[in-house]
Amino acid sequence: MKKSTWIFIVLAVVLGAAAYYISTSKNSGSTIEADERDFAIADTQNITKIFIASRHDRSSLLERQADGTWTVNKDYKARKDGIDILLETINRITVKAPVSKAKFDHVVKHLSTRGVKVEIYKDGKKPFKTYYVGTPNQDHTGSFMMIDGATKPFLMHMEGFFGFLSTRYIYDENQWRDNEVFRYAYGDIKQIEVKHPLESEKDFTIAMQDSAYILKDGKGNIVPTFNKVNVVSFVGLFKDLNFEGFENNKEESVIDSVKASVPFKEINVTDVDGNTKNVKFYRKPMPPGSTDYDGNPIEYDIDRLYLWIDEETFVIGQYFVFDKIDASFQNFAQIY
Repeated sequence: MKKSTWIFIVLAVVLGAAAYYISTSKNSGSTIEADERDFAIADTQNITKIFIASRHDRSSLLERQADGTWTVNKDYKARKDGIDILLETINRITVKAPVSKAKFDHVVKHLSTRGVKVEIYKDGKKPFKTYYVGTPNQDHTGSFMMIDGATKPFLMHMEGFFGFLSTRYIYDENQWRDNEVFRYAYGDIKQIEVKHPLESEKDFTIAMQDSAYILKDGKGNIVPTFNKVNVVSFVGLFKDLNFEGFENNKEESVIDSVKASVPFKEINVTDVDGNTKNVKFYRKPMPPGSTDYDGNPIEYDIDRLYLWIDEETFVIGQYFVFDKIDASFQNFAQIY
């Protein structure tokens, strides 16, 4: 469903015609037609997919799955918080004010050059509703929008919400993707294998055996006596660990160089269904000449690191988050 920029060329023509119609119509001050201001959808539970496209051939196709979750562009799980906000907006959006004649041409121009197209589907191949989302008004209390085929744009808002709505209609796939790294309910984990390629003495494996967790050293030997409290606590830390974002500021060659280097840590988590997630941890290089807060030279970022998930997704994480699972064999082999 990738849309090309011809959509926006057509939109510009349509809106230009609408501008001509409004400026020349003797009835331009007449009552607003109900269908031209009917943006909201009450039954959002029946929405099956939402397509959002910018004029730069960037788009996101959001699809509801049978289990109630959503995907973006078919390949990735979509953020639940983002979906909830979007559906709330689709449900509660309402007209704040019509666009005056004085501002009409300006609003139309911005809708045609910077607008985002939104297609909302219930069932079938044709969208249930299509509209264009433009820029906010001057005091940022609403966003200009126009229903496909209408002759009038409107300033739209949500009752009880102060701010503009355009940022809720995200077309960037990366901004929709769920930032999960490890998200397991307790009891869903069958095994956690932790490797330190440069410090193999720290390696260990925690595995479920006969409804209880056991500990293995880096060579796979079962440790007969270990700190069970620390083991159980460690397993419980994998319930909500998320990455911060994607690396958009480095050349692909730099990222490839990081991937080709030796990670300082690698974790494999296998769930009870036999699915394994592999995460490699890398130091994040700093630009030459970088210093810490005291002016001392530093080679690597002291706050952030790189994560390579299943050798598919390369992202940025925070030490503040992932230091929680920074453990070694010695943390569990001793009983205090």
